[in-house]
Amino acid sequence: MYEFSFFVTQYKVNMTSLYLLLGGNIGDKQTIFSKVWTSLNLKIGKIASQSAIYETEPWGFESPDLFWNQVLELSTNLSPEEVLAQTQQIETELGRIIKGNQYSSRL
Repeated sequence: MYEFSFFVTQYKVNMTSLYLLLGGNIGDKQTIFSKVWTSLNLKIGKIASQSAIYETEPWGFESPDLFWNQVLELSTNLSPEEVLAQTQQIETELGRIIKGNQYSSRL
């Protein structure tokens, strides 16, 4: 008679919780947020939790378009520099143009 033993080895990867704030007030906000969630999952890490989406008035400037804001918690093994590079790439891919004025409408 033969006896078989199976062992499963788990490799623990150093994951860090990362909190990101999303915000934008122009374009199709539902589509843009959906694309951001997909891109973050693929390029940075799994979305572990998320807040509700809050619709807010612009602050510091006038605009007829309300902002959507949301906080995400991601699990990642990327360095802060890698996260910054990836988030900037996602913004560029989605068409964000950074203006000189900190307070302005944006994707």
